[in-house]
Amino acid sequence: MAKKSSFLDVVKGITQKKGKGGKGKKDKEVEKYEKILQTAPDDRNALNALGDLYAKRGESEKACQYYLQVGALYAKDGFTLKSIAVYKKAQRAKPDLITTYLELADLYVQKGLIGEAKTNYMKAAEMQAASGAKHESLDTYRKIADLDPTNIKIRSKLAAMYENEDFIEDAAGIYVDIGTVIAQQTPEDAKPYFQRARTLQPENEHILSRIGYTYAEVDLTQD
Repeated sequence: MAKKSSFLDVVKGITQKKGKGGKGKKDKEVEKYEKILQTAPDDRNALNALGDLYAKRGESEKACQYYLQVGALYAKDGFTLKSIAVYKKAQRAKPDLITTYLELADLYVQKGLIGEAKTNYMKAAEMQAASGAKHESLDTYRKIADLDPTNIKIRSKLAAMYENEDFIEDAAGIYVDIGTVIAQQTPEDAKPYFQRARTLQPENEHILSRIGYTYAEVDLTQD
C-alpha cells in the first residue's frame, strides 16, 4: 500500500516545482537579453535588464558587471540622472564595491549635488583606507577638499595626512595650492605654506616654478 503524502510533503513538492519553473523562466530571459547583446553589445535596456535579473538571483558580482556597463554608457551619453539611478542599483546589489561610490560622487558633482557627492567620496575614502589603499584614499579625500578649494583648514589637514603617509610630493603640491589661495588676499600669510613646500621638495622644478609664478603675480619678495 502506497504511503500517503503528508501536507508538508505536498507543499514541498509544489515549492520545488515552482522554483524549477522560475529558474527556467529566468534562464530564458537571460538568454533573450544575452542574444540581444551579441548583435548590440551596448544595448542599454538589455544590459540593465540582465543586471536586474542577476540582482534578483542574488548574484551581485554579475549584476554589477552589467550595471557598471550601462551606467558608464548613460554617463557617456550625457544622461546623468539615468546613470545615477543605475549606479545606485549597483550600490544596493553590492554595497562594498568602491567603484560605485566614486562614480556616483562624480555624477553628483556634475549635477551640483555637493552634499551627496561628499557623502559618497567619504564612504569610498574610508573603504579604500580600510583595504590598505592609502594613497587612493587620500586622493579621494582630496576630491572632497577640491569641492571647497578656499577651505584652508581642510586642505591643511589633507596636506598633513599626505605628509604623514610619506607622500611628500603630493603634500608639497597641496601646500602650494594653499599658499596660492591665501596669496590672492594676504600675500605675506602665504609664505609659510610656500616655505613648507620648498622644504619638502627643494629640487622639484614644477613646485618651485609654481611658487615663483605666484610670488611674481602678487609682487611678493623672497625671504
